[in-house]
Amino acid sequence: LEHAIHDASPAVRLAARAGLERCGGAAGGDSDLDAALADALHGSDPAARRTARKELRTLVLCGRVDQKWDKRLEMLAGAFADGIDRAEIGDALAEIAARHRTRVARRCNRMLEARDDPHPRVRAALLRWAGYAGQHDQLAWIIDHLASEDRDWSAAAREGVSALGSVGSNALLRELAYGKRSK
Repeated sequence: LEHAIHDASPAVRLAARAGLERCGGAAGGDSDLDAALADALHGSDPAARRTARKELRTLVLCGRVDQKWDKRLEMLAGAFADGIDRAEIGDALAEIAARHRTRVARRCNRMLEARDDPHPRVRAALLRWAGYAGQHDQLAWIIDHLASEDRDWSAAAREGVSALGSVGSNALLRELAYGKRSK
C-alpha cells in the first residue's frame, strides 16, 4: 500500500491511503485523507469518485463511531443531497443504516428530500434507509410502496417496514383490520 500512494492514478492513491488507515498505518493524516476523499467525491474523475464513495462506505461501515465517523457519514449524505452518484451513495447509506440504525438519521436528514426521485434504485435505497434509520414518520410512504409494480420498490418497502419492527407491523395490522388500503 505504501508504494501505491505514489501511483499515477488518483483513484489508486486514494484507495491506498484509505487502506493504510484501515490497517492502522499512516495515511498522511486523517484530515488529509478526508480532504482527499471529499475532493475526489466532488471531482470530475469517475474512477476517483467511485473509489472515494467505496472507501467512505467502508470507513463508515467498519470504523469506530466517533467525530471522524460523523464527518464521513455527513460527507456521503451531502454528496447524496447534491445529486452526486445518488443511486450508489443511496445504496451505501441504506447499508450503513442497516448496521448503525437510528444513529444515521440525524446526519442524513436531507435524504428524504429525494423521496420522489424517479430513479428506481434511488427510491428503493431511500425506502430501506427510512426503515433502518427509524423514520417512523415515513411509515405511510413506505407502506404505499408495498404494492408497487416496481419489484425493487416493493421489496425495499418490505425491508423498510420490517426494519421498523413492531411499529411497522402494528401499522400494517391496523390498516389490514380497518381495510384502509384494500382495493
